[in-house]
Amino acid sequence: RYYTDSYRHIFFEELPGALDKLLTDPSPRAQVIAVATYHMIVEGVLAETGYYAAQRALQASGRLPGLVRAMQLIQRDEARHIAFGIALLQRLVSEDGALWDVLMARMNELLPTALDIIGDAFAPYGATIPFGIVPAEMVEYAATQFNHRLNALERARA
Repeated sequence: RYYTDSYRHIFFEELPGALDKLLTDPSPRAQVIAVATYHMIVEGVLAETGYYAAQRALQASGRLPGLVRAMQLIQRDEARHIAFGIALLQRLVSEDGALWDVLMARMNELLPTALDIIGDAFAPYGATIPFGIVPAEMVEYAATQFNHRLNALERARA
């Protein structure tokens, strides 16, 4: 019941499809699609937003400070993964400018579904979302994370 249509689409179709394709097609195009899917959308938008929401909830309630610290450390490690993805995408696009359109198409294709996943996560709570979490704020945070990644890629392209 936790696997909404949007979640299934990203995690059961798009992500495994993009990564599995690399087994038979290691082309730069396939790499761009895989890295955009995993590093930019799954880690850079969804995971970052999940960590943000969980830390906000736990810090606001003063609960589980050890878990909050663990999430901060995991998030720091995730930042390294995302930085690797950005660096790889920058290199691939600088070697073949036509890959920019592939990258933008992939990111723009998956962003609405990723934002739907965030909204879907709060739907079961109705109007009574615990810990003062505001779904619109989480969607805005996710969009901001997406824009940070996009800006980093655009700076390298210039």
